[in-house]
Amino acid sequence: MPRKKKGKTKRRKSTTSVESTVSTTSTTEKNNDTSTKKTTRRRRRTSKKKIDVDSMAKSIYKEIITALALDYLDLDEKLQIEIAKEVISLISSMSQSYSSRSAILHRASRLKEKLGPVISSVILANKKELREEELEYVIYHGGRAILPYLSDLYDLCKRLGRDDLISLLRELWEKEGHPLPVRCPFCGFASVTPSFECIICGRVIDEVTVKEQIGFTDLFELFLEIADVEELKKVSEDKAIAYNPKYGLKPATRGTTEGYEYILPLDEDEIYKLKLKLLAKSLS
Repeated sequence: MPRKKKGKTKRRKSTTSVESTVSTTSTTEKNNDTSTKKTTRRRRRTSKKKIDVDSMAKSIYKEIITALALDYLDLDEKLQIEIAKEVISLISSMSQSYSSRSAILHRASRLKEKLGPVISSVILANKKELREEELEYVIYHGGRAILPYLSDLYDLCKRLGRDDLISLLRELWEKEGHPLPVRCPFCGFASVTPSFECIICGRVIDEVTVKEQIGFTDLFELFLEIADVEELKKVSEDKAIAYNPKYGLKPATRGTTEGYEYILPLDEDEIYKLKLKLLAKSLS
């Protein structure tokens, strides 16, 4: 009897061992199968042929220009090819599915509005003088991409008498550029630096004009009321005061300042008012 029980026990162990072996074999086969699939996918990915952008651009640049609705600009062949290169490179980088000629042309047609900044950048980088149609295109479609060329575009618009386009440039500067606290009375852009020079039209603005723009008279009266004796002495010695759009008027500081600081000289009448206030506060 004990021997039979022992034999039964052995069979159970043997059965468990077989099941374990089958399970392990099955898991290993699944892992190997998964590994094989991953390897196959990797091979497929790496085996995909890269696009020769230069070669494709030279062969389909005319179709690209048509797909982008740029035929009316009558661009020269070299510029058309450069535009095609940028567009093909950008589209093909979006997805590996955009690698065929037909796929790229289809995508270019669908994205022609969004590709405006890219196209405008290529035009501006390759042409010193724009024709009026090209000027209109880059201003209407260039967006932020044309900000580095704003001064030149303003000059060209001025020469052509295109005040409508200048208004668009001014709006772009206010929204996407780096508007400054003081507006230029000549070009209308908020682009006068602390050295009183306009970075758009290049004109130099006098201090009187700057004072008028910032409402200096009211600001100066306020400064005289709230400044302490030491601040009044400092301004009196400098015979000038600093305008910071964040803080208003204050004594000029040396070294690094926060934001933009315009140093404005005081005229005789302003110096006289300053000395009277200094005397009054010193005696009180």
